[in-house]
Amino acid sequence: MAKKINESEILFAQEELKIDGKNIVVHPYSWAGAIQVAKPLSIIMKTVVENVNALDEVLKVLQKENTKENGEETAEAEKVSLSQKLMLIAGFIDGVKNPEELIQAISELVSASTAMSVEAIKALMMDDMYNLSKAVYDVNKSFFDKRLAPMMKKKPSVKQRK
Repeated sequence: MAKKINESEILFAQEELKIDGKNIVVHPYSWAGAIQVAKPLSIIMKTVVENVNALDEVLKVLQKENTKENGEETAEAEKVSLSQKLMLIAGFIDGVKNPEELIQAISELVSASTAMSVEAIKALMMDDMYNLSKAVYDVNKSFFDKRLAPMMKKKPSVKQRK
């Protein structure tokens, strides 16, 4: 039986950001949007699996700031500036096998949740892309948690293991 969803969760499940003087609204993925993000998500998930140790190191640093945001105190020495976050992310992307493919996939993922074209997203400054990507994740968190988390726990098929 399908879970009943509160209408206000749907109506207000968006975030608005100002980027380059323009208001950008981030919407939850629609059913069509979910289909559009299938291929980019597979590329991102493949990249994560292939680079799990490097990503783990990035996430350890980023989680220090996340702990602070969730109300727990973080020592001054552990605070992570936006420029440090951007350098970590840029270093990770640069270190993957196909960085252009990953950039394309992330851009498509963000595009499916906004009215921005992939080309416009690729042209963003890195801090704007970080904030926009974070908003896309926050708005679509239930999509990622409900649909992707279970997929990550499944054993790969014979075809995927080859």
